[in-house]
Amino acid sequence: MQTLLSLASLVMVMAFAMNLYRSTATTEQRLMVGEIATHLVSAADDVMAYLSTRPFDANATPTDSDPLPVRSPADLTPPADFGTSGCTLSYDEIRRAYQDTCQALEDYDGQTFDLPWAGMTFRVEIDVDYVYPADPTTPVASPTYAKLVTVRATRPGLYFGTPDNEAVVPLSQVFVYPYATPSDD
Repeated sequence: MQTLLSLASLVMVMAFAMNLYRSTATTEQRLMVGEIATHLVSAADDVMAYLSTRPFDANATPTDSDPLPVRSPADLTPPADFGTSGCTLSYDEIRRAYQDTCQALEDYDGQTFDLPWAGMTFRVEIDVDYVYPADPTTPVASPTYAKLVTVRATRPGLYFGTPDNEAVVPLSQVFVYPYATPSDD
């Protein structure tokens, strides 16, 4: 009888230990996913910070002979020309700097590159659209003085919960032509 009780208590202790181990493993997995998600946000924010240093539009670059080359939205790059310059954006891990042949925000539309970050590699996609400043979430088909830039950072193979819920961090920001006045658009 004592052997049977000892065996039953051993089984109970083992079941308790297995549940504790499973709970610990699940918590550690959630912490790792949370840490990677934090790095995804940080990477997307870094790309957005870099893009915020770029010129608003290739046609809006001032020169000595024309210090204000854009006098109406029609003077800006048409949406059909977004992402067609053939430029590239990448990240040089050795120099820890972006390598960039793009001229202005519209050139980044459709850019996709791998970004080494915190010992991992993230996939970054960039979309650029014209929007109305009063409704900055809806792309429009003609030039305006506002561009919505969306940076999406992903980690291939990482998902939240189930494999069909890929870990994607979208970060959006509206850039406004600096010389536009509220009545211009």
